[in-house]
Amino acid sequence: MPVATGGREPVAVECAPESGSDFSIGTTQVSCSASDAIQQSSSCAFAVNILEPPELAVTAFLAFGDSITAGVVSGATAPPRLDPTKSYPSVLQRDLASRYPTQEIVVVNAGAPGEWAASAIPRFRHALRTHRPQSVFLMEGTNDVDQDSAVLALEHMLIAAATANIKTLLMTIPPQRGLARAHSVPSINHQIRALAARRGAVLFDTYELLLNGGCAGPGPIPCIGQDGLHPTAEGYELIADELAELIVDLYDVTPAAPSARHSPAAPSRPHAPPVFGAPDAERRPTAAILRGPRRPRGKAQP
Repeated sequence: MPVATGGREPVAVECAPESGSDFSIGTTQVSCSASDAIQQSSSCAFAVNILEPPELAVTAFLAFGDSITAGVVSGATAPPRLDPTKSYPSVLQRDLASRYPTQEIVVVNAGAPGEWAASAIPRFRHALRTHRPQSVFLMEGTNDVDQDSAVLALEHMLIAAATANIKTLLMTIPPQRGLARAHSVPSINHQIRALAARRGAVLFDTYELLLNGGCAGPGPIPCIGQDGLHPTAEGYELIADELAELIVDLYDVTPAAPSARHSPAAPSRPHAPPVFGAPDAERRPTAAILRGPRRPRGKAQP
């Protein structure tokens, strides 16, 4: 409700539509008038813009991979354990659901601990048929990091998704610390990056993200837990946070807000006609996108 100042009390204010009315999505013109005890009057008009709720063009996601997708969490001191609620797919689904409350966002966790990429192709094809996702997050190769067959298998999976007209976000595997095969991780990730470029897949660089992420903890690569292999709970949150930002960049189709205009208020003077203060001309829906400070992120390349 606009605020009237000046004039001689009492001042009566009326608006059309009246204060408390429901507004539909779009722009509604509001006109208000005020009159005081000595029959002086003033009026103003302004636009109220009701924004469309935020919307994603893609709402069905499949996260496919091994134990790092399933959600095996390695703490700073505790042994690794499977906790799907802390996995990046679960954290991601909660994040997207809070950003897009009018849509049903589904992120299926198809992680299989211990799985080799080379043996994952039949399960991947079955998962595509079963869940029918619109987009896939694919992270495999940690368990056969030193095998040439791992990247070849990833390429077969990319082809299967493309054949089904499903978009794939190909993810590098996380860094390892103190393990016999840790030296092989940069090499396979180099091949994964090249594969994404060759096949036109979006690349999400998990390796760089966790290697340089701001996780708490002692020693090198604190986003990786005690076992040197699996991310900490904070590491999984970092993956989910950056994936959410990438999904917004790729798939958000929320209409732009229209500009709002209102007439300026006239200067007040003693016993002058009532003058309206500037109203809040734009009302945002409860489903507005809230984006917090960005953390350092992995590289996303088309």
